[in-house]
Amino acid sequence: MAEALGTSGSARVLDLNANDANTYTPAYAIYENNSPARVALFNYMDDASGASTYTASISISSSNPDSSSSTPSSVKVKYLSASSVSQKGNFTWAGQTWGEASFMSDGRAVGEENVQEVPCDTSNNVCRIQVPSPGFALVFLSDSALSESMDGEGDGGEEVKTFATTAVTKTHNTATVDPAVLATSNGHQAGVLKGMEGSTSRGSAKNAAVRVGGGERWVGLVMVLGIGLLVGI
Repeated sequence: MAEALGTSGSARVLDLNANDANTYTPAYAIYENNSPARVALFNYMDDASGASTYTASISISSSNPDSSSSTPSSVKVKYLSASSVSQKGNFTWAGQTWGEASFMSDGRAVGEENVQEVPCDTSNNVCRIQVPSPGFALVFLSDSALSESMDGEGDGGEEVKTFATTAVTKTHNTATVDPAVLATSNGHQAGVLKGMEGSTSRGSAKNAAVRVGGGERWVGLVMVLGIGLLVGI
C-alpha cells in the first residue's frame, strides 16, 4: 500500500471497475498531481495451476491536448506472489521474502529485488500485464513513480532505517540477586519455616500466606510472639 500510494502526498485512487467490476480481479489507478503514476492489479482467484492467470490491458490517453500523459514504451512491474490467498508465510514481494513461516524475519525483506520490465505496444497504445492467480501486480508507469518505492541509497529513494526492538520476550522469573549480597545474607530459618516457603517457579508451590494447616498456625503464633518481643526491645 505504501508503494502504491507513493510519497508525494498527492495520490488519488480511482476504481477502474475492471472486468465488469469482478470481485476477484479489482484494479485501481493511482494518480499523482493529476497524472497517472501506477496501476494496482489484483487476482484473488485461489488457483495456483496458472489457469486463472489473466492479462490486463492498460492504455493511457488524455483528452487534454496539453497533457503529456500517454502510454509509455515500457513499464516496470512488481509482483506479490503466494501459493494461496490465505498464506501467512513464504510469500514474495518483487522476489524478496520475509521467511518461510510467520515471525521468521526482523521485518526487512531478504533476497534480491526483482522488478520486471514489460514492453508496451505503442502502435496500439496498450501495455499488457499478466497477473498470476493468486497474485498482485503493481505497475509503475514512469521511472519517477518507481523511484519513490525504491529503498536503497542510489536508487532514488531513502535509506532503510532500522530501530532497536522494544519487545519483551521474558515476562516471568526476571528477578536477579547480586552474588556478593547472596553470599553474605542470613538466609532464613529452615527449621522454623519448613513448609511455609513460597516459590519463584511459575506454576509451582503456592505462596505460604494461603496455607492454613495446623502446624502452620502454630508457627504463625511463634512468629507473632517473636515480632512482639522485637518491638518491646
